[in-house]
Amino acid sequence: PKAAIGGDLMGWFRAGSDHTGFFSIDVVGHGIASSLFCARIAGLFTGDGPNTNMALTKRRGGTFPRDPAKVIQELNALMFDHFDSEYYLTATLGFVDQRTNEVAFCQAGHTRPIQMAPDLSPHEIQVQGLPVGLVPGAEFETTYFSAKHGQRIVLYSDGISECQDQAGQDQYGDRRLFEFLSIHRTESAQKLLSGLYADTSAFGHLHDDACAMVLDFKASDKQPMPHGHH
Repeated sequence: PKAAIGGDLMGWFRAGSDHTGFFSIDVVGHGIASSLFCARIAGLFTGDGPNTNMALTKRRGGTFPRDPAKVIQELNALMFDHFDSEYYLTATLGFVDQRTNEVAFCQAGHTRPIQMAPDLSPHEIQVQGLPVGLVPGAEFETTYFSAKHGQRIVLYSDGISECQDQAGQDQYGDRRLFEFLSIHRTESAQKLLSGLYADTSAFGHLHDDACAMVLDFKASDKQPMPHGHH
């Protein structure tokens, strides 16, 4: 069933003329109920305007991204005030300035983004935050950094690192993930994602939803386009 509907979801959207937004959501729990709840949350980040996307705002000059931490904080409040649900979730929400490759994102209990480049070994961006819908009134933080030409950011759900081997005794784990990314760091985003899916599938069983996204940064890009694999 996870091939048709799942509790993990990644996506991207246009955030005005100069920014691209991206998000990753992982609802804690399994089954159709958590999958439908995930779809409900993802629906808050669809569209290219503030009427359909809570991460955007309209002001003079057009549509612009909001502060990711404030958006996640509002989502956390919605979980307690308006959503009658037993679920909570982890999330990453961010924006890329296509003119400068400046990145702003909020990490809320999710797996940490991995930064890498052809001449740079994969490493986690050291951020942390509480899950959404777990603690009323929780505060969240926006992290800022500048990506350079040739660098990439990899987002992934824990279904990849927690993939179990055929005997059910070992997990794919962070070590194998980083080894794979290091060996294949010069490949295109699509080959990297396809190869990662093949490698985890050959290793064992994906007992949870598995999603991954790559953000590539190039000096000449006006609209860096994410690539995803589910």
